[in-house]
Amino acid sequence: MIEFEILPSDEANMQVRDVLLIENRVPSYYIPTLLDTGAALPTWLRGYRTFAKTFPDYVDENAKAVLAGFGGDGEIAPVYRIPRFMFGDVCGNTVVFRDMPVVVTERNFQFDMVLSFTLFRKINVEYVSYKTDESGNYCELNPRIRFFPHKEEYYVGARYLPVTRMPEGYKTGVQAEKLLTGVYVFSQKPVIK
Repeated sequence: MIEFEILPSDEANMQVRDVLLIENRVPSYYIPTLLDTGAALPTWLRGYRTFAKTFPDYVDENAKAVLAGFGGDGEIAPVYRIPRFMFGDVCGNTVVFRDMPVVVTERNFQFDMVLSFTLFRKINVEYVSYKTDESGNYCELNPRIRFFPHKEEYYVGARYLPVTRMPEGYKTGVQAEKLLTGVYVFSQKPVIK
């Protein structure tokens, strides 16, 4: 089990359970992370330089993604792939996501990364805000989210739309071969023929 205490958020619109702020702590990095049920794509928010320092083995996907939902009109941002992304709690419990595509942009929020709940589709997730005492009475607990992975690692696939298939009006400024439209998770490494 991987367990996180849900942190209070400075962002005014983050008072509901569909977005949860946690601390992703693993041996090689600490990343304040927003778990977002409405997000479609994993997104790094501290800019390219910090991304490259945090994940030096990244791979350039020669792709872009359209980001919306951060306020404003949206933007077109580059996509990279992290060969081995670790997700874990302060007790050292981790799960690894292999070949995870990440959109990289620079925004000023109290978190460095947004993870879409689609990454956890094959993992049981539990939201806990109470516990029972010895007498069976309910007691309040700092809200927590628990993950029960069935495996130690999962593989992340990506859906891309070739830019040549995009309508003419949408191609402006893309300057890439493909556009990332979504991610999905495999329990085992996919065989590519």
